[in-house]
Amino acid sequence: MGLAPVGYVNKVYENGPKYVARKAPEASIVIWAFNEIAKGIFSTEQIWKTARNMGLKCKKNTFWHMIRNPLYCGKLFIPQHKDEESHFVSGKHEPDTILIVIE
Repeated sequence: MGLAPVGYVNKVYENGPKYVARKAPEASIVIWAFNEIAKGIFSTEQIWKTARNMGLKCKKNTFWHMIRNPLYCGKLFIPQHKDEESHFVSGKHEPDTILIVIE
């Protein structure tokens, strides 16, 4: 398992499987940031600056990677393996965002 994304921490169940869990208070700030981005009122940079003032510890580039990471909407990327195509699967974790479909 790699590094946990911003707002999460790596954990291990007693019987061995690894997982990621929300890390307070960063997770609540990440959820707030996604909700603000979804509203479309402020620029992403303004939201990043406000999130930093709220206590989120990440650089601007890390924030941009974070908002594009499918993990936050409950998806995991499975890379190509042998003759199988790469694809996304639903994770067992609770998503932090609601996908908005614009028609």
